[in-house]
Amino acid sequence: MRKAVDETSALLAASVPVGRKVVRGHAARALLDEAREADLLVMGSRGRGGFAGALLGSVGQHCVSHAHCPVVVVRPAAS
Repeated sequence: MRKAVDETSALLAASVPVGRKVVRGHAARALLDEAREADLLVMGSRGRGGFAGALLGSVGQHCVSHAHCPVVVVRPAAS
């Protein structure tokens, strides 16, 4: 996971301010709390649990439904 964050941060750092913060707690609540003053919340479409065929995980669904800002859900590239 850390490698993916490092690689993505490096790609974005040239054009977008990127910060990292580790918080404890329920993932959806933590994301929503951190995004309360944000202009945009960007997140992946799937986590580690659940059904592999699901289009959106439970954390993503909760964030899309309850965020105070627009949410962009990024799906992995097709192989």
